[in-house]
Amino acid sequence: MVRLRSKYTFYFLLILIMGLGLWLRLRNIDQRPMHGDEANQAYRFEMLFESGDFKYEPKDFHGPTLYYLTLPSAWLSGLDKYENSTKSTYRGVTVFFSLLLVLGSLLFIDVLGRIGVLFLSLFLMVSPAMVYYSTYYIQETLLVCFTLFFLGSLWRLWRKPGIVWAISTGIFLGLMHATKETFIIAIFSLFCSMAYLCWKSGKIDFKRLSPKQYVSLFMSAIITSVIFFSSFFTNPSGPVDSISSFVYQIKRGLGSSDFEERFTSGEGHSKPPSYYLSTLTGHYPRKFTSTVDDIYRNSPARPITEIFFLLFPVIGFLNLPDKGARSRKIFAAAAVYTFVMLGVYSFIPYKTPWCLLSFLCGFMFLCALSVRFMSNNFSSPFNKVLAVLAVLMIFDLGRQSALVNAEEFCVTDKNPYAYVQPFKDVEDMSTRIEEISKVEGSGYEMPVHFLTPDYWPLPFYLKKFKKVGYWENEIPQQDLKKLPVIITTPDREELVKELEKSHFPEFRGRMPGYYLLVFYRKDLWERYNERR
Repeated sequence: MVRLRSKYTFYFLLILIMGLGLWLRLRNIDQRPMHGDEANQAYRFEMLFESGDFKYEPKDFHGPTLYYLTLPSAWLSGLDKYENSTKSTYRGVTVFFSLLLVLGSLLFIDVLGRIGVLFLSLFLMVSPAMVYYSTYYIQETLLVCFTLFFLGSLWRLWRKPGIVWAISTGIFLGLMHATKETFIIAIFSLFCSMAYLCWKSGKIDFKRLSPKQYVSLFMSAIITSVIFFSSFFTNPSGPVDSISSFVYQIKRGLGSSDFEERFTSGEGHSKPPSYYLSTLTGHYPRKFTSTVDDIYRNSPARPITEIFFLLFPVIGFLNLPDKGARSRKIFAAAAVYTFVMLGVYSFIPYKTPWCLLSFLCGFMFLCALSVRFMSNNFSSPFNKVLAVLAVLMIFDLGRQSALVNAEEFCVTDKNPYAYVQPFKDVEDMSTRIEEISKVEGSGYEMPVHFLTPDYWPLPFYLKKFKKVGYWENEIPQQDLKKLPVIITTPDREELVKELEKSHFPEFRGRMPGYYLLVFYRKDLWERYNERR
């Protein structure tokens, strides 16, 4: 049996793992252009930060925790105006909550042991998907963090019932609800896991918790959720809207296109059931030489090494303790939880790749349990060979994590996690517009006109400009010849022909399959080139 007896060594290694995770996340945190979803979330934060007049929107947005939990970061960084915020201002928030996952793993130390906690923490820190999406300013990392703390607190409450753990469980349950509607999938998966345990053992002693503890749990969950959805009691309709939002989210999840034009429909994001698994494993059948070449080149079709998290729990299954052992039941319960969640997410037509973080975290827990089972039977030559292979795979996970946010690779289709990711061109384009504004003389007062519905994430990059107008389908009642900068799409042929008479066109790539034409008034373009 392999043991880590010194608690000082244990905590030292845990700090090193967190340091590795922090380095992987911060080293290229500004490299990738803002995703359209990130820019949209930043705009929602502006509403809260600038005016304090924030209301939850149930039809097209998730819960408000992301925005409110960004406030401390903004205050600590000395941010005075939204227009002065940077990509790091927002991504630092999700990085922080991704690091908290290491502390969440400590709640399961009596299940995983010190060895298991270290490996779970390592998996969470070096997973390419976790690294890539923890530098996305979206709700997913917060949801995964709160879910892990909820399950850990619930486990602690069950092991040693008490008011403190009941309140802690409720708070994290409320935070899950106030973060994203898909928290319900985790709750459903938990109930399925509990139902399995009831079926195997005959019953679960729910009387283990007192009525006072149940009330404390649910009241703290409700209060936490209400605080956020009501915008700290300034929006009474928010908590009610949080319930009605499930109607819209279910329609969107089932792939419905029946939404107003300004809202996101589900149709454009519908994908086959195999989407999440194929993102992690690659596509088969394939030639062995092609597979090796794909691994070496890190191509999107490769069987990316996060397949490790899907296969390694088999080793845990082969090393299960004797029947009746607590860890055996926990392994089975965790497997049910994880596979039910995978099944539900795969069944839902609407899919975005960051949703895989929730069930990937479950697979990591199973892997950590498998490591503990192996350590209990490390005298086996078979387990020693597997341990060496596992270490090699973990090193390769770190290698991939160092690549996913690197220049060029962070936006290319070679990166399986880059999903409708804007090109670097959007940043170059915004820089060009700033340079043109200096030539024009008005600076940030220069008007910029978007004549297209396809403009995200550009509002984030042009946030210092005071006169940016958006006309998604209409043309403004103005003399277009006099406007300094007009942005539209190549498919609006009549408009393009008209603008070419008075403006210089510059072709720009926004994201895969979406392109823009930026028109600069000819006199400004000529003066700009003279100064270059």
